[in-house]
Amino acid sequence: MIYYHVTNVLNHEKIMNEGIKPNESGEIFVMDNLDCSAMIAYNQLFLKDFALYSLEWEEDVEEDKVAELTAKHQFIIKTQKPLKANFKGFFKIVKVKQDE
Repeated sequence: MIYYHVTNVLNHEKIMNEGIKPNESGEIFVMDNLDCSAMIAYNQLFLKDFALYSLEWEEDVEEDKVAELTAKHQFIIKTQKPLKANFKGFFKIVKVKQDE
């Protein structure tokens, strides 16, 4: 299945070189609906600009127990290794326009 990972644009070069790395708990947060990316980036990560990546993952994922409108589309990949082989690549950089 194709999932999407959203992060700060400052992480872009490192991700392109090393893959998507799990956090210290062995988790990579992903979504299955591309339309949710801006809402997650802005409301949960507080990012105005973000980089978006796609990856293929066939193993089990856990539901991310968040209390957001996008919760049904948010998942956690449990792994201790960076996703390189499954990493489909850079998808796009998005600049979110905010109302002043």
